[in-house]
Amino acid sequence: MDADRPPSLTRGTDDAFASIVGDPACVDSAFPTLPFASREIIDGHVHNRVDEEYGEGSRHIAALPGDMRIMRCDYEFRRDASGPAVGQDFLKFHYKLNGRNVLRFAGRPDTLLETGRSVIAYHPEGLVKDDCFAAGVREVSLTIACRRSAILDLLRTSSDELPKPARRYFDCADSDFLCDELPLSLRMKEALGDLDRPGFSPWLQQIHVEAKVLDLICLSFHELTSRDQFIGPSFSLKARDIDMLHAVRTALESDFRQPITIPALCRQFATNRSKLSEGFRILFGETIFEYIHKLRMEHARLLLTDTDSPLSEIADQVGYSRQSSFSTAFRQHHGFRPLDVRRNSPLRATRMPGSA
Repeated sequence: MDADRPPSLTRGTDDAFASIVGDPACVDSAFPTLPFASREIIDGHVHNRVDEEYGEGSRHIAALPGDMRIMRCDYEFRRDASGPAVGQDFLKFHYKLNGRNVLRFAGRPDTLLETGRSVIAYHPEGLVKDDCFAAGVREVSLTIACRRSAILDLLRTSSDELPKPARRYFDCADSDFLCDELPLSLRMKEALGDLDRPGFSPWLQQIHVEAKVLDLICLSFHELTSRDQFIGPSFSLKARDIDMLHAVRTALESDFRQPITIPALCRQFATNRSKLSEGFRILFGETIFEYIHKLRMEHARLLLTDTDSPLSEIADQVGYSRQSSFSTAFRQHHGFRPLDVRRNSPLRATRMPGSA
């Protein structure tokens, strides 16, 4: 596989999706057929496969209990493509691991969706939009669609009790299109990765998929409501501050292995220490260095599970010059030792007896 290719949601998820059997007609009402694609029904699932003349890949669509639908995408067009979609009164949650497309409505500004972003959108019944896809850009994403009433049933509450940013999705007029673009957070990526690596027996797959879908919806509403927090009269976050802080967090997710200082971040993002440090803590509920530490410890656990790298090398990769200091920090964060993870690693279970 090409190392430069973006991640895929199709690898490893066929077994998980095979456990979900929905009504194809019900599924189609949420996700219309792709442009330049054929429609197949296999074991109650809908597949939209891009015609070879125009590109490659497919969308895989299934229904879940509770009036929910889920669609995973991995496709690419060889030429610019667009196709209409008529709203069916669904609330949608979109997570884009890779891609770039535009939502176009008559008389409304275009909405651009790009790699590393997530979206909450309400598409009212009867409102027509065009999904526009750029040639040569691979789309790797997952979308969840559900009725607004299904969310309120899950929350066991009325819309009046929701925070204002979330409440407007339930109290808006049926003719209003609403959309909020949000970061694709680390926790969202982890949930998407769990869908990509189910690791359960077939009889448990549906529970696993449903749990991760609810996890993603929860994380989306958390991002939506967190970004609009205002803490106390002496310190408030404006929209541009919130965007800057989300950009900081995205940068930390990419660069957490490197030494990071507050002055360097202030220079990089053209802000001051107070707005950066206090704003990050207010918006995300933890300090910058707490977040960096969490990223490093989660990455270390992944390396312990998925690689044979020595502990000293893993310690170095997550910023520790001494293995003993790394082991202590790891145990304090996770509640168990690095060696405990390594001993239970699937890699260790597959080694031949007597191997190193």
